[in-house]
Amino acid sequence: MPAGSARALPAVALVGAGPGDPGLLTLRARDLLSRADVVIHDALVSQGVLALAAKGAERAFVGKRGGGRHTPQEEIHRLMIEHARAGRRVVRLKGGDPFIFGRGSQEAAALAEARVPFEVVPGVSAGVAVPAYAGIPLTERDRASHVTFVTAHEDPASPASRVNWRALAAAGGTLVVFMGARTLAGVSEALVSGGRAASTPAAVIENGTTPRQRVVEGPLAEIASLAAARGVGAPAILVVGEVAALRQTCAWFERRPLFGWTVIVTRAHEGAPCLGSLLEEAGARCVRAPSIAFAPPLDKGPLERAVREAGQYDWIVLTSPTAIERFFEEVARQGLDARHFHNVRFAVVGSSSAARLRREGIAADAQPDSFTAEALAREFFRRGGDCTGRRFLLPRSDIATPDLPAALRALGATVDEVIAYRTSGVGDGRSTAHPKSGGEMREVIESGERFVLAFASSSAARNFSAMLTPDLREVVRQRGVIAAIGPSTASTLEAECGWPPAIVAAEHTLEGLAAAIVEYAAARNV
Repeated sequence: MPAGSARALPAVALVGAGPGDPGLLTLRARDLLSRADVVIHDALVSQGVLALAAKGAERAFVGKRGGGRHTPQEEIHRLMIEHARAGRRVVRLKGGDPFIFGRGSQEAAALAEARVPFEVVPGVSAGVAVPAYAGIPLTERDRASHVTFVTAHEDPASPASRVNWRALAAAGGTLVVFMGARTLAGVSEALVSGGRAASTPAAVIENGTTPRQRVVEGPLAEIASLAAARGVGAPAILVVGEVAALRQTCAWFERRPLFGWTVIVTRAHEGAPCLGSLLEEAGARCVRAPSIAFAPPLDKGPLERAVREAGQYDWIVLTSPTAIERFFEEVARQGLDARHFHNVRFAVVGSSSAARLRREGIAADAQPDSFTAEALAREFFRRGGDCTGRRFLLPRSDIATPDLPAALRALGATVDEVIAYRTSGVGDGRSTAHPKSGGEMREVIESGERFVLAFASSSAARNFSAMLTPDLREVVRQRGVIAAIGPSTASTLEAECGWPPAIVAAEHTLEGLAAAIVEYAAARNV
């Protein structure tokens, strides 16, 4: 232990990733992921959770699915120890909780033996979360006063099985069975043979807490055949007990308006989390396939000067969270803070921009009702009608339209535009680092399932179309539900891409686009 320190800081964190929904991750887990140098993860850790890892963090997959190829446990121990001894911050990310039906204790013992400091961060167990997302309470005053958790990793019919299924059948209450997809028939037979009533309500929950959640309900004696008929596979949780019948009353997850819908989000990664989170809260499965990328300006001088002289402006107008982020990155780089703008008023477009500005300690002074130059001009006209002599600063994208500065100049304003970031993408000849369509996106388009393509700009529409092969473009034209953030993007989609949109947001913001998609789906889910 270094002199003067109370204790050595843990080099490895054994972290529970929960059952799939990133929203169930603990605050401690999120904090460790955001600072990790190396993330060693299992198969059941969702991409949404992995996306919370620090930029540049090394990822090592050591999981296995369905009894296939896997990384030996000794190799996992070696990876953790070697990375830790090299001075790297290691997060060993395990599905669910590290100490519930996993090998967290073995990994902790290996670290202790190697004298590598570690900590354990509990996760929300699938045994608790998955039934809750299926609308099944594990206890209920009149139906169950105790719960038993058990793993069905072993075949119940095997003489070597260490689980006393007969005793579990006689115990009553609620039984939650992990890892039972392949042994479901054997488990149900063993419970009925052990004395549990064949008519006991049961439910199998596949991919619980995720947009692909499926629930099969039925009596215990029939649950295996019902699940097989639906093609249920791993990961799945089996719940046996009278509480399973309460799903008809308590189900909530699948009743969200976008449950069962897949939305392909074509906005750049820096903007996608906002739109994606709005859609996921409504129940959608979101597939990120950004068709544009953001980069710093080629010449940073104008932005540097604009930030330095920002206190001389009457208004700073920020039309996107990306513009806000890039502008205040330069503010921080120059060692400035919100006090630099004590004489300046700020205008934003959309609630997401207003929220992003608040993170910088500044509340927006003006926020128009829609994402158009006309709306912002109306807002300023309402505030005084004449902007003559007023100075406006517009930090924005290099391909932003001239409508907004023209509308402000028509009111008499002096407008200085400055490039805060560049927008580039496939087919525009402006970037060598083109975003590529991923396998998941192609799988969605080719699968035959219903999907929505969400476009938040004309550049995203053009570049996404250029990303696709001619046959995929035709599939999108025939089967895709096209959603546009506003009339300008809708016009580009129809005229240049051949994809007339079925959804055009009334409010031209990311929030408005998400609301329009929800409204469209709700009308068709009746």
